Amino acid sequence: MEVHTFNRLLKRIRTDPKALETLYTEFYARIKLHVHRRFSGQVSGEDAAQEVFLKLMAREEVGYIDYPVGWLYTLADHYAIDVLRKRGRETELGEWDLVALPASHEGDEVVAALNKLDPLTRKIIYLHIWEGYSYKEIAHALGMNYSGVRTRVSRGYSRMKKFL
Repeated sequence: MEVHTFNRLLKRIRTDPKALETLYTEFYARIKLHVHRRFSGQVSGEDAAQEVFLKLMAREEVGYIDYPVGWLYTLADHYAIDVLRKRGRETELGEWDLVALPASHEGDEVVAALNKLDPLTRKIIYLHIWEGYSYKEIAHALGMNYSGVRTRVSRGYSRMKKFL
């Protein structure tokens, strides 16, 4: 597909069903195959291609795209990487059990205060602060609700302040 035609269709994708259909027909199979080859089947090419078209439809304004195929492949790659990253984080979080903080943190008074907390609160605070997980991710992985995680963090901080 010619670059100018691609950009014209991309501008009309939200208002013209024919534009979406044309782009979908032209690029769906290519995106699907690209993701399958690039990620060795670890991520569904169909899901990635569908996500690309959903993003195209949701975009407010897109500038002129000089390399449409490369741009679409990049969108698909970003989706696939996000899926793999999330899958890796869920596995790591679900299997991980915190008894005490790693030795690299020993000697720090904040870590000493953290180690005085109950194991679940300590685990939640550690995952949020040191590992960078959101409350929502922690709640999902530990089978808790969001407000329970938020409350544990808040109360844990209050207890830690008393120890410092």
